[in-house]
Amino acid sequence: MLKVYYGNSDYAKYDHSVCQWNQFLKDFCADENSANYSNKLKVASILWKEVRNSSNEKIYSKKLLTEYADRIDEYEK
Repeated sequence: MLKVYYGNSDYAKYDHSVCQWNQFLKDFCADENSANYSNKLKVASILWKEVRNSSNEKIYSKKLLTEYADRIDEYEK
């Protein structure tokens, strides 16, 4: 535990992209439009992949649902 305290161990260090994904998923699920999809996690992961691989800011916005509608339409209820 002392190694962790003094920063000499990488135990329990988080990759920043994991934190970004967690916030993205949280924001997606909080959006009332996410209720229109049968598999929220799958839709969120498809959108995240597009956002992650782009040069845009790594945050969720409602416009992603229309921008990538062709990729997520099959999951609509």
